[in-house]
Amino acid sequence: MKRLLATTNSRRLCLLIYALLLCGCFIACKKQDALPLQNNDASTHSNISASKYSSDAIDKWLTMQLRLIRNTAGMNGLVVGRFYAYSGTAAFLSIPPGVSTNAFNGKWNGLTGLPQVNNKGILYLPACVNTALAIMNRDFFTTASDADKAAIDSLETALNNSFLIKQDPTVIALSNSFGKAVADAVFDWAETDGYKHGNDPYTPPSGPGLWVPTPTAFLPPLLPYWRNNRPIIAGSGDNAQPGPPTPYSEDPQSPFFQMAKEVYDVSQQLTPDQTAMAIFW
Repeated sequence: MKRLLATTNSRRLCLLIYALLLCGCFIACKKQDALPLQNNDASTHSNISASKYSSDAIDKWLTMQLRLIRNTAGMNGLVVGRFYAYSGTAAFLSIPPGVSTNAFNGKWNGLTGLPQVNNKGILYLPACVNTALAIMNRDFFTTASDADKAAIDSLETALNNSFLIKQDPTVIALSNSFGKAVADAVFDWAETDGYKHGNDPYTPPSGPGLWVPTPTAFLPPLLPYWRNNRPIIAGSGDNAQPGPPTPYSEDPQSPFFQMAKEVYDVSQQLTPDQTAMAIFW
């Protein structure tokens, strides 16, 4: 179980870092021009096309997602790490051409159904991302409160209205349509990654040093099969497994006992900062 938890935490961290890297493609200048797409070959365009745009849209959607995570019942680190990763992927793929169609071309693990860019189309990338992230958040946070669902709609509308000041409505409509098609494909793909079996019936092994339910609720293991979820990028977990945990021991001189005792000793005299950190996490 300890090895399972370590593997799961490692994967969760990788997903979070990966999502942040995806989102970083929008952090740059403030030029707000529509992008003409002449064909589907990313090599004819600069890989920094997205850097011509403000990061405002994606910043607002990340803030919205934090609000939804905080307010929606049933959220935990494993679940929200998955939401971050797929939302980042949808944002990434909704900004063709260049980085979104080149850097990971052919490496998405089983992803199909992505829309093709119209040869004569003109896309306004912030509008593509706006629709893609609005749809991803609606699809993921189906149990959000009515107020939070309304906030998703409101943000999408507000951003689109700001884009209409700068761009022709036809361009925005085409961009919204493209973003929707990307989000639909990514969400359908996400639905097949195995997460639905994360909490299948499971009987944890028993014995010295193995996990046991803890008071006060004595809850069962959380998502014991989560490690079986399909990776977003094929092979991304290869050679990334952590080493074996420190062997369990009740010998006071053993490394395991010393580590456990250190945690216990610290817990007896927590500083305000340590208490705040524990409550936060």
